Amino acid sequence: MTLTEEKHQDTGILQHLQQLKQQKILQQQR
Repeated sequence: MTLTEEKHQDTGILQHLQQLKQQKILQQQR
């Protein structure tokens, strides 16, 4: 795996975590 591919995976994971956080916040607001 190349460095750029590893970086891309990291950003994908970070984006996924951010989405999960947003979903949790939205659920708490209800």
